Amino acid sequence: MPRDLKRNDQIADLYTIGQGIDAPAGSRARVYTAKDLQQNRQVAFKVLRSEHLDAPEEKLRVQYEAFSREADLLTIFQDDKRVMDLYEMGYIWEKPGGNGSFYQAENLNLDVKAFQEMQNDAVLLKWRPYLILKQYPQKYSLHHLVVHNPRQARLPMIEAIDLSLQLTDLVVQIHEMDIIYWDAKPAHAYWDGQDLIVIDWNLSFPLTEENVRRLRGTKDSLKKKDLVILGRQFIYPAFTGLDFQGGQSSSAGTLSEQTVAEKFGYDYQGEVALYGCEHFDAPIREFLARVVQSDQYESAVQLREDLERCAAQLGWSFKGKPADPRAVSSLAYKRAALKHLREAHQAISKAIDEVDKAHDTFPGEDTRYLLEQVERMFNASFLP
Repeated sequence: MPRDLKRNDQIADLYTIGQGIDAPAGSRARVYTAKDLQQNRQVAFKVLRSEHLDAPEEKLRVQYEAFSREADLLTIFQDDKRVMDLYEMGYIWEKPGGNGSFYQAENLNLDVKAFQEMQNDAVLLKWRPYLILKQYPQKYSLHHLVVHNPRQARLPMIEAIDLSLQLTDLVVQIHEMDIIYWDAKPAHAYWDGQDLIVIDWNLSFPLTEENVRRLRGTKDSLKKKDLVILGRQFIYPAFTGLDFQGGQSSSAGTLSEQTVAEKFGYDYQGEVALYGCEHFDAPIREFLARVVQSDQYESAVQLREDLERCAAQLGWSFKGKPADPRAVSSLAYKRAALKHLREAHQAISKAIDEVDKAHDTFPGEDTRYLLEQVERMFNASFLP
């Protein structure tokens, strides 16, 4: 009976499996930390979920094709710093007599063609596809930073705009290449305050004639739907720290029993009322009201231009979109303030380490009091 990997499983002489790091776990694959024994580095090991091996062959092929597409796309974007790094790919299968803890592997390095050519045999043999990816610090996952942060925090507005500008630039690029991302959400983005990295491309599609037919649309309609997913599932949470719900505009002010997200998904064509951004500056509030609507933008270029107009009102400078000098100065002050706040937060974290050492060495009331005060300062200085 196939099963998912567990800690300390051995993949040939290549990898030792660590803990699962895919929170929330995906329906198609599991992702684990792993020790790359050849390169002596920590990596992310992404592998097909074991239960799919029991699926009918036709459905199983769909899962394998997703790994093939992702490997192909990641190699195409291997020089783009906004896209996660792919190191290797291949297939694994349980080693006979290995007690379910030892696996053999066919490691194909970055040879996508060989990976795709081996797919048919792998399906028949039920060898599981895997990808070896760069492991990014979980503390920078947008999912952990905002949506499921116990402090119910949101990104500073400056960073939400910076992140969204980088994201829309990427989407403009891939749409021009007739590729849709199709799975935008906070769990698939990492943000360190300066640079965006987009992960998990196994639901992404090059818009070939066959894929357009399978997705039951046209190139233009599928790209427009990609923008709705982007607005509702990524940009809106990045700004608000909330999952998109939305209600029909006739119910503005109160959430209906079934929200747009629950009842209509991406097929609802009417206006959407928003919650959680009523106090935002007008340019942000108005942009968010547009970005979650269906059929608001004809192209990713239009979305980017709308975001740039919004940002220009708040101090960002773009060619052909002059900003108010006062807004430009205010933006510079706020960037400096955020820099100081993050440095202070890191300094307080180091102070906690020192007080912990003091407590371990010679505990007492003064040490307890100092730790209590420093921890209060640490929590109060937190920014996603």
